[in-house]
Amino acid sequence: MLAAFTSFDTYKDDSCVLEEGEHEFCQHETCVSYDFLDDMIMSGKEIDVAISKGLAKKKDPVSSDVLARILDGARSTKRIHNASWVELDKQGLFD
Repeated sequence: MLAAFTSFDTYKDDSCVLEEGEHEFCQHETCVSYDFLDDMIMSGKEIDVAISKGLAKKKDPVSSDVLARILDGARSTKRIHNASWVELDKQGLFD
């Protein structure tokens, strides 16, 4: 699963907020930007190509606790579009 992260601000979705240090990319309060999941649906090969072209950076996986919080946020946010729900379901991320 890919997820878009952005600096948190009060006008942004607070369904999943990470604090500085919870992952290597969290340099300050950060939130998952569920609005962009449709744009993040990619195959493994597409991800590898994006990394090789410098369009994306490979990071360590998030901890199981953080992943659970991301998925909990996905369940509660109102900002996920239908295409993303279909893809999340295909990946077996929700029971």
